[in-house]
Amino acid sequence: GAPADVPAAVRRQLVPMLSANLRIWTPANVVIYNVPLQWRVLASNCVDLVWGYVCASFAADACEPGDEECIVDAADALATPVGSRRPALV
Repeated sequence: GAPADVPAAVRRQLVPMLSANLRIWTPANVVIYNVPLQWRVLASNCVDLVWGYVCASFAADACEPGDEECIVDAADALATPVGSRRPALV
């Protein structure tokens, strides 16, 4: 997509993402602050793995449904690493 598409994507995904944030982090914080101190970082990191998956899912759905150009742009970005010596992922 183009930079002009960003406001529409934010409007479309902001409320669902905030809702997911509340559903995941509110109960997680209750649990995290009730586990023994030496286990809090581990508990937080476990929840953060789940949150990373949720954020990645939202990023994957950032394109408008049926917007083939956005999907092609994302695939092209993965196929051509910029400024690195790593091989392409395709």
